[in-house]
Amino acid sequence: MAKPTRPPKGPIDFTRLTDGQNTQIQRIAQTGARIGIAQQRAHRAILDAMRDEIDAMLEASSPAFVQSVFEGFVKSAKASNLSRIAKHPDCPQAVVEAIALRIATMREPANDDTSPKVSSAKAAGPDSKA
Repeated sequence: MAKPTRPPKGPIDFTRLTDGQNTQIQRIAQTGARIGIAQQRAHRAILDAMRDEIDAMLEASSPAFVQSVFEGFVKSAKASNLSRIAKHPDCPQAVVEAIALRIATMREPANDDTSPKVSSAKAAGPDSKA
């Protein structure tokens, strides 16, 4: 004789919802999606505003600040973006050289000295005759 299945644990048993309850769940999900979309639009607008003003900010700033901004990009940007950042007209030459060095190190294969060493006997398994 088959053992009866238990209802799912948790506050809501989704297998036993009425049509009205399903409709309420759908409304909640749609509201959450609309909130998420609105948040994404607001974030995108903030980034667009910053993108529009960055050139003016760099022109009005001291050379030391400009260099520190570009050095921050060197530390955090992906290699594909770094090559574009290096082409910016306000990017200091020292940072362009640092970007070239960082891109070169990003493209090098990983150094395997830190990976754990496994002997060939262990790698082959206990049944092999090596």
